[in-house]
Amino acid sequence: MPDFESSVAVQATPQAVFDFVSRIENLPKYLPTVKQAESAGGDRIRVTSVVQDESRTQDGFFRHAAPDQPLEWGSDGDKDYHGSMEIADDGGGAARVRIRLHLNPPPQKAGEIEQRSGESFESQMQEGVERCLQSIKNLVEGTGGKSEIPESGGQ
Repeated sequence: MPDFESSVAVQATPQAVFDFVSRIENLPKYLPTVKQAESAGGDRIRVTSVVQDESRTQDGFFRHAAPDQPLEWGSDGDKDYHGSMEIADDGGGAARVRIRLHLNPPPQKAGEIEQRSGESFESQMQEGVERCLQSIKNLVEGTGGKSEIPESGGQ
């Protein structure tokens, strides 16, 4: 199952949510594994993430035009990884934020991830999407911070 999706209502205008999530320097504040993000010019980006104590830096793209258009991202190194975020008016001054993520690693890599964590690859990815959305909600509403992924029991 390489596709993951979830959404959350945020008590803020779509513009306020867009202003927060579209700033590259804010990516480490709401993406669960991202520790550093920087612009590489235009829609190019360089991201350093840490997963299960393994640090990895990758180049990719991060496109964001306007609140009524999806933000899109992907990695140069992994052609089977990309996603989008839609921000819509949910009525009453609230925004609905929906993330769609596609990640289909080679079976060996997914197996390694599962073995190291003791959880299925699919459940870990879904949890990451939901934690990302919770972090956005917390930060934009001013009710909390980043929803971190807990360390696995064996580490």
